[in-house]
Amino acid sequence: MLFSILQPPSNEFTNGRIIGYYVGYKKNNTSAPYLYVTKRSQTMCDLENLEKFTQYAVHIQAFNAAGAGPRSDDVVALTLEDGKNLSSYGYFQ
Repeated sequence: MLFSILQPPSNEFTNGRIIGYYVGYKKNNTSAPYLYVTKRSQTMCDLENLEKFTQYAVHIQAFNAAGAGPRSDDVVALTLEDGKNLSSYGYFQ
């Protein structure tokens, strides 16, 4: 499980109320496509079925009734031996 802390963008960067977030992730430094999870007004996201001792690139994108905003830069995190816990957590602001 990868926990991404989702901080809503400040009001000056939104076009209305945030409805949710798209969370994209993939193995880091691969040509694989991003897998996406949609979270509605939640501030944490569990990513499942991750491989052990593997780096993952993760980004988020807020959306509202007007559409999706710009996506964040990738944060890279490494899973540990159980494939669930991370050596670091990704925080997005």
